Amino acid sequence: MSLLIATDEAGYGPRLGPLVIAATAWRLKPDADWEDAARRLSEPVEIPPLGKLCVDDSKKLYRGGSAIAQGGGSTARLDAIAAAAAAWIGAPRPDGDYRAWLCQLAPDDLEGLTRQPWFAPLAVSQGAEVASGDAFVDSLLNHWNGGGVRLVGIAARVIDAARFNRLLESKANKADLLSNLTCELALRLLQRHATQEDAAGEVQIFSDRHGGRARYAGLLQHHCPESLLRVIAEGPRLSEYLLMAPVGEAGLSQPTLRWRFTVGGDSYPPVAMSSIIAKSTRERLMRYFNDFFAAAWNRKTNPNPNRVQLKPTAGYAVDADRFLAQTAALRRQLSIPDERLIRAK
Repeated sequence: MSLLIATDEAGYGPRLGPLVIAATAWRLKPDADWEDAARRLSEPVEIPPLGKLCVDDSKKLYRGGSAIAQGGGSTARLDAIAAAAAAWIGAPRPDGDYRAWLCQLAPDDLEGLTRQPWFAPLAVSQGAEVASGDAFVDSLLNHWNGGGVRLVGIAARVIDAARFNRLLESKANKADLLSNLTCELALRLLQRHATQEDAAGEVQIFSDRHGGRARYAGLLQHHCPESLLRVIAEGPRLSEYLLMAPVGEAGLSQPTLRWRFTVGGDSYPPVAMSSIIAKSTRERLMRYFNDFFAAAWNRKTNPNPNRVQLKPTAGYAVDADRFLAQTAALRRQLSIPDERLIRAK
């Protein structure tokens, strides 16, 4: 059963809120083909009242953008798929105890998140564990299990603005930051799920392109210094590399890696699942963010019956500017420094 790892991010562009990078690990059943098996994930399943759900680019499943600034964004479809994915691997579900889900998803980042006042509620359990057997989860899993591929692992990095800024001090730019975190995460998931049987073949890693970057050879060689790297392609839509590891101690070898970075890679179902988990996680955390500032705003302006309501933000450029201007006085009163809240680049 060959292994495939897929990565994607959510929140690379915004000025506010966390950067979330997600990776998923998949196993292909014997005698199955990756393309045919993955196609099962992209077939729609009718889930009332959400409509037809399938594993697709998260942007197609989520109505966000400017809509969330008016409170109109909806992550229900993303959240349902993320919950089913968690159930598929036997992890705590994000629609139950959200802290337990984050402990499983991003254990390295949870403590840092809870140091930020807007994420402080995550320091304690959030909700109750969800019992198995929900109709929508059963429907999705019954459909997905009918294919030739199964999900075996999920991992993520959740980088809040304060940590993002600290990490940038040691990196040239945010593109390098994204690329390095993505490689580290994918290789960690590889180490967790690869078996000696995988050493006899190839492990495939799929990543969505990081901005306009087309060359990743130096990046991959840095993270796999003992591997022999071969450039297969570096074109407008695909960058592909083969990394062949030397034989290790006692003759044990590491698998050969075929790593692809593609434009529109999140249309491929395994990458799309990573995209969905990343987007669902970021938007859930943005709700904590907006709830914190809305509550603080209402406390400070409560004596004024004609107070203007604070609109939530998705954190992207123009709306982030609006939000920051509207909360400038409030943030001074709360002693929140910019470097804790606003990304430097």
